[in-house]
This record gives sequence, structure tokens and C-alpha cells, in this order.
Amino acid sequence: MRKVLSFVLVLSLILGSFSFAFGADAKTDRFSDVAGLECEGAVKVLAELGVVNGYTDGTYRPEKVVTRAEMAKLIVVALGLEDYVKGMYPNFNDAKGHWAQNFIAYAASLGIIEGYPDGTFRPNNTVTYQ
Repeated sequence: MRKVLSFVLVLSLILGSFSFAFGADAKTDRFSDVAGLECEGAVKVLAELGVVNGYTDGTYRPEKVVTRAEMAKLIVVALGLEDYVKGMYPNFNDAKGHWAQNFIAYAASLGIIEGYPDGTFRPNNTVTYQ
């Protein structure tokens, strides 16, 4: 969890060095569950850039641990490569049909993420660093 938070914070610091003009709008101010938290600014910047979009109920859930599938999508979108995921299909049987299958396949093709030795990806497992 700390590594994921570190990733988000480092990404926000890098992106924060650019000049952005943010006004209050429904897209970035809808996350009532980050108001007043240390991560609020980072979440708003990432939402404005389209890297994160939260959940359908309008929350961000900052306490939730990130899954491997979510991280695959975050990385691809943060790199601005989401247009390239169409038509990508994973080599991992357990990722086929998953909502993030295209992101998983593309990130794996770039060597950014890997599966497990048994040939699975386990998209719903939490992110680990080895």
C-alpha cells in the first residue's frame, strides 16, 4: 500500500511541476471522501488529467488497496497510452474477459508488468513489489 501511495504522490509531484489551471468542477470535486486528506491535491490533479476517475458512486476510496488490474490501467493511462490498448488481448487465461484485459495485455507487452510463473496474472490480487 505504501508503494502505491508513493507512486501516486511521486506522479503528482512530477505533474505538479507543470502549470495547470484547475477550476472547481464536478469531475475533480466529486470525491467527498478525499476532502481534507493529504492525498486530496494529488487525486484532484490525477482526476483532472483523466488518470483516475473513481467509482460510480462518486467516491475515490483512498483507503482501498489497488489491484493488479487497476495498477495496469493507471500506468497505461498515466503514460498517455490508453489509445493503444484497443484490440490487445492478454496471454493470461485468468485475465481474459476481465474489465482491464486490454490494459493488462498492453502493459505486459511493454514489459511494465508481469504474470506469475504459472502463467496467470491474478488481476484481482493486490499490487506487490518484488
